Amino acid sequence: MSREKNAQLIAVMDQAKVSNKGLAKRMKDAAAQRGISLGTIHIAVQRWRDGAGIEPETAAIMADVLSIKLNRRVTPGDLGLYCRNWLHEAWLLLDDHIVQLWTSQIKALDDRYKAATVDDDGLALDQFHRLPGPDLWWWRHPRILTGDLGRSLLSVGVVGTDPDAA
Repeated sequence: MSREKNAQLIAVMDQAKVSNKGLAKRMKDAAAQRGISLGTIHIAVQRWRDGAGIEPETAAIMADVLSIKLNRRVTPGDLGLYCRNWLHEAWLLLDDHIVQLWTSQIKALDDRYKAATVDDDGLALDQFHRLPGPDLWWWRHPRILTGDLGRSLLSVGVVGTDPDAA
């Protein structure tokens, strides 16, 4: 399967002036401070730049490392690291037995996510992140708008549910 390069990750790494080896080392050090053994090496960073999937915890560590380096908040989403996108890609590669085994659990989680979010065809989130494509149904925004994300979404005209009414 040919993958599209992760332009967002490449751009943030360029802004931070960090190499694959430098980012891998910083990630391993940050993980060790949290008591986590992370085996990230420069080859893994290159794979992520090339569009390969990443574990959510590893993506969070990468975002934290780049946040410190850039002295601003960086999220996994800012780096183009969206785990649901990779599940969508991987699902097509799994054998039928695995798909049958996991379908009901994935559907239950997807249903919970749909109940907590609003479908607007990704219009709200597209104001802040380059969306990878129109066929990805999970590009939805939260129903309850609070904190920084809520303020950002409200600033572009999103209407949410009052947290006290939910």
